[in-house]
Amino acid sequence: MTQERIIGGCVVAFGALLLVFIIPAQVTSLPGIPTDPGLFPKATAWILVALGLVQLAFARETDDAGIGLVELGRLGLVMGTLVLTGLAMTRFGHIPAMTGLMIASVLMVFERRWYWIAVTILLLPVSCWALFEIVLERPLP
Repeated sequence: MTQERIIGGCVVAFGALLLVFIIPAQVTSLPGIPTDPGLFPKATAWILVALGLVQLAFARETDDAGIGLVELGRLGLVMGTLVLTGLAMTRFGHIPAMTGLMIASVLMVFERRWYWIAVTILLLPVSCWALFEIVLERPLP
């Protein structure tokens, strides 16, 4: 089995875990509100399942030797950054924490184009906040 198929299977399993266990346990419905609070998380989980299935279906056979220490280090860095962002969000709020996450993301992918950096760092956190707070009327931490 190729690494791409393993990754696709893990993404499908994570999306299913979100749909079956995590979202129902963590998201409560509020009667009388026109938009379901679970709508965005469920849509995201379904997208994960669909993309994982695409990854499974179109995986290429490779002769990769496996995952090395560099890849594991990068995975650990990404996971640590996400955990720190979650902790920062509860303490400092959405916009400062997500701005920090976007700065870390730009640094991790070695982005050099100033317009992508500006859009990622400035526009993305504010747009996400506006979508939930203003349009969907859902408070963010």
